[in-house]
Amino acid sequence: INLYINVLIVLFLTNFAKYYYDFSAYFNIIINTRQSSQMYDIDVTFDSSTGSLEAKKQQFLEEETFSKVGANTYVSNHRVIAVKKIERRWKLLYNIALKENHLSVYIYLTKKPLKDFFRYGPLAKEQHEWFFNATYYLFYYPLFWYLAYQKNMFALHASAFQYKNKGVVVCGLEGIGKTSLGLKFLQEEGSAFLSDNLIFYDEYHVYPCYELIRMHAGEDESMWRGKFERLNTFNILKDFFRPTFSSNNKGMKVGVVIFPEFASKFCVKELTLEDALHRAITLSSLPSELSNFIEFKSLFNLLHQAKDVYLNQYTSLAKVWEKAKCLRVAMPKADGLEANYQRLKDVI
Repeated sequence: INLYINVLIVLFLTNFAKYYYDFSAYFNIIINTRQSSQMYDIDVTFDSSTGSLEAKKQQFLEEETFSKVGANTYVSNHRVIAVKKIERRWKLLYNIALKENHLSVYIYLTKKPLKDFFRYGPLAKEQHEWFFNATYYLFYYPLFWYLAYQKNMFALHASAFQYKNKGVVVCGLEGIGKTSLGLKFLQEEGSAFLSDNLIFYDEYHVYPCYELIRMHAGEDESMWRGKFERLNTFNILKDFFRPTFSSNNKGMKVGVVIFPEFASKFCVKELTLEDALHRAITLSSLPSELSNFIEFKSLFNLLHQAKDVYLNQYTSLAKVWEKAKCLRVAMPKADGLEANYQRLKDVI
């Protein structure tokens, strides 16, 4: 599968048929169907075979001289071999290489036919949960690291949209209303969707991180009808939606940053830039999508120990938000989405 995502060309290869089917459905809108003459920035190979993981590791270690820096971690010149257990379930072998500007990631999972049938097959209780969990480790984390390393572009747990020519970023944990508020604003003329769950930022703009929109089953259909299409591919507790339009991949200037929270009465408090930065980065480190990335970021950093680009994370966010109004907005949950949306619209 050849993908075009955030100015990068990514090649994803796998021999795991079930995963290939789900991956194709999830990323359908950004699959590049045309043959590209450009080199891939990242190639990821997910190999699920019946051979021994230990034997595969030894095969890699014999290819060149490695230094052992941990129980299951080996480093050579611009190459890392490591065994990681993710989600307390899957033991994966990583073979990561960085040569000039090209990142190559090979991930090996030992196939166990009987166990895999009950884990991923049609009788599995949570047939697709494993796909969403695994995709961060297999695809997003190499992407996050490469964007930071090569483009000085960092991931933030937030949603973003444009309203009345203002770029609006909404920072908050799951369940605080980022998705619902963003969809309400899309009903306004001239509004534009950027991203729902994760965004990227550099010193100048915020950018979308391609993910499907996630909403709990039974949400008001009027919020998404005509702008998003429901996917019936995945059978879990949330419904997934794909935009019927292209979001702004060129990036967006930020005019307003909102930190919503629930309280007994509606209240708006302006934050200093320093307080807003601290709050945003702290909140962003809590959801599993990014908290788990911290460990894997350190693993990828072994590729280039002299350069830690994540020292620029705070200063880049300060520059992209330096002209924005940063607001802490308390909303009475009992008043309902519509009332709080109208108040927030007035604030923006």
